[in-house]
Amino acid sequence: MAFFSEWLQWRGRLNRKKYIWRLIKFIIAVLIIELIVAIALGIHTDLIKLAGEKGGRLTPLDLGLTPKIFIFYIASSSLSLFFAPTTIRRWQDANLPTALGVAIIIGNIIVPFLVHGKSAAGLSMVNGIWTFINLIFNAVLIFLRGTRGPNPYGPDPLAPPEAPPEQLP
Repeated sequence: MAFFSEWLQWRGRLNRKKYIWRLIKFIIAVLIIELIVAIALGIHTDLIKLAGEKGGRLTPLDLGLTPKIFIFYIASSSLSLFFAPTTIRRWQDANLPTALGVAIIIGNIIVPFLVHGKSAAGLSMVNGIWTFINLIFNAVLIFLRGTRGPNPYGPDPLAPPEAPPEQLP
């Protein structure tokens, strides 16, 4: 249970090294879960059938046409909520506004729904802009050093722990 409490903790700070390792573990776990869900839903057979109907050419809009793929997208998007506390703690370590981090996390879930059913050109443009925003956001989280010393979100995670007071005999 300590594993989940550490990953789901919203308060405090998280240094770069721990964030990067958690990001790698999260990506591996998500890929495995998505593969299992895709196989369980039979998405690969839907895509093969859909590609046959479209003459082998699928656009991003075609991928959202089947209910199974829509369910897969919902499941995949909800996994990002599991990583949100880790992202916010890293954002707090750099003493950056938490509201901006929360807005980007919410955008990762909402933006694809806003463009669903739009033209392929509009979808590509919005996805391109949103991908660029996410790249900058993640580069900041990975490369920006956290605030040295304590900040409003807690003590420096890289500071050595305070020595316990000596006990008198």
